[in-house]
Amino acid sequence: KRMKKRFYIMALALAMVVSIAGCGKKKDDKETADSTAAIRDDIVEFVDVEFNDIRSDWDEAIADYNTFFEGDMKDSKQFASDLQTTTIPKIDKFITNLDAISVESSEAEYLKSLYKIGAEKQRDAMNMVALAIEEESQEYLEQADALIAEANGYLETYDSELTKLASEYNFTVN
Repeated sequence: KRMKKRFYIMALALAMVVSIAGCGKKKDDKETADSTAAIRDDIVEFVDVEFNDIRSDWDEAIADYNTFFEGDMKDSKQFASDLQTTTIPKIDKFITNLDAISVESSEAEYLKSLYKIGAEKQRDAMNMVALAIEEESQEYLEQADALIAEANGYLETYDSELTKLASEYNFTVN
């Protein structure tokens, strides 16, 4: 009889341990799902909403820069002046607005930082191009090319990281 009592007590204790462990698993699964949803929502809000709201300054600045190299070459002194008075201030405004975007997850913060560094390097390259024109310096143009390559590297990394995160967190970006 005493042995049966011990057996029942042990069986009851084991059942309690198993049921408690099961509850913990459900709680962990729910926390993981909630965390995943929060990260996904943060990235989507950043990329599809907040980033898109400020992107026009960036797009206009890049278009302004690229027009110099399309078709007939324009006056380089005027181009340098346009860079300083119009194009670079648009990028500065974009960077300021990008800084002002608040994100919650480290994943969205990483994306934001990649784009910001790329934009800063692009701005630095444009400053270097303007200086190269002013100083008639091939060396400065080469430095500008290197900065543009670095900027493009950061922007490409942004794109690839966003693609990875979209796959990992199961979302699409517009």
